[in-house]
Amino acid sequence: MATPNNKILLKNSHRFTDDSLPLFLMAGGFGMWRAWRRVGLDKAIATYDVFVRDLPANRNYFVFTGLEEVLADLLKWKFSKSDIQTLLKYDVIDKAMAKELASFKFDIDVEAMPEGTICFANEPMIKFTGPLYKLELLYLYIVNAVSSNTIFSSKCARVVNAAQGKTFVMPATRSHGFESCFKCMRGLYICGGTPSSSQLAFWNKYNLKPQAAFIAQTHAFIKSFDGEEEAIIAYGETFKDAVVPILVDTYDFENGVEVFISAAKKLKHKHGRIPLLMYIDSGDFVKRSFYARKKLDAAGMKEVKILVSGNIDEYRLEKIVAKKAPIDLFLGITEIVNSADAPILEVVHKLAEIKTERGTRSVMKLTHGKKSYPGRKQVFRIKDKQGHYIKDIIGLEKDKIANSEKLLEKYLDKGKLIKDLPKLEDIKAYYARYLALMPKKLKSLKPASYPVELSAGMKKLIANFKHQ
Repeated sequence: MATPNNKILLKNSHRFTDDSLPLFLMAGGFGMWRAWRRVGLDKAIATYDVFVRDLPANRNYFVFTGLEEVLADLLKWKFSKSDIQTLLKYDVIDKAMAKELASFKFDIDVEAMPEGTICFANEPMIKFTGPLYKLELLYLYIVNAVSSNTIFSSKCARVVNAAQGKTFVMPATRSHGFESCFKCMRGLYICGGTPSSSQLAFWNKYNLKPQAAFIAQTHAFIKSFDGEEEAIIAYGETFKDAVVPILVDTYDFENGVEVFISAAKKLKHKHGRIPLLMYIDSGDFVKRSFYARKKLDAAGMKEVKILVSGNIDEYRLEKIVAKKAPIDLFLGITEIVNSADAPILEVVHKLAEIKTERGTRSVMKLTHGKKSYPGRKQVFRIKDKQGHYIKDIIGLEKDKIANSEKLLEKYLDKGKLIKDLPKLEDIKAYYARYLALMPKKLKSLKPASYPVELSAGMKKLIANFKHQ
């Protein structure tokens, strides 16, 4: 039998890494750069906007996330000799371009909304200014980085809103890969939810302490013992100083509740406390939680909390909460980590201004349903006298608009980071503070709108462009 070639196995690994980024850029971007060089437009300076064309019907707002990922990648971006050889091999670049790529840097300006900003359709979330060809190269990377993160955080915001203060937990299960789930857990944390403490990679990466131990077993653990009570006591004894979830519906739910109570009594008698959390994984959560709560209270176990898990999305969660079911923690899985009701977000990356030897020219796209606005922009958020936000205005950088906050802040100056990136806890606090100042109707699962207008200066620029 031939010996496996581990080098080949590792080289062809499924794991996407930083080494994969340079060739993830679209070949057409290099092609445009090559053509621009022939006519002298490679020296042009441009401004690009990144925004979402439309709010999905079941989203009242977006939560912008992914900025840290974008900045981190841009700051360390480089093309290896192997990358350059591959581009030459497929005739995507010429030798002069290859020489430039050897010392390539994204020496560009980046302005963006802070992560955790609540935003709406057509509002620039990120604005890039720099060499035209370098910004065009970014197209494929940027739309993927921003859309994947913002899809998850916007979904998680709805779930947390629907929970109305109840703890909502999410593990890494049935996602479209580890990286996808990691982004969703990050978005959930920002929006006030709780990534499962069993996913230690998340908590370790951000140097955060899990709110509570969540060392859950699966039904396999219960089934591996001759009886349920033996399994429960074994797990409770192992983690007697923690509070661990115990499944009660591996076989018969009502009998499982009785066995749980029996085991809990024995553990409390021995250790002076009940280290168990009742875990319901199936059935009608409202009926089952009322049944379990009644049995627990009758047994003098008011301190025992109830956890339910399953395909719980914001719609199901809202109905359960409305019935005042005695559930303390919700565990959402598949529906959340795949943003099942709105998995698509049309993030776009559009040229808005170009500066050449002939002068500076604002540009826009006029195609029906795919329009983009011209010029170097700012997003102004307008307050009322009480300090609450009432509308946004998409305007030009030079616009002066009263009672407003400017949402776009500068992070990179010619490729140099000039603003500290906040910790994840600070992004979470920022989002919560902004949400409290937005109209309450936006937190509802029912469709609700928020006014987004164009400034007088923007309207004039659009009119002039159309006339030309």
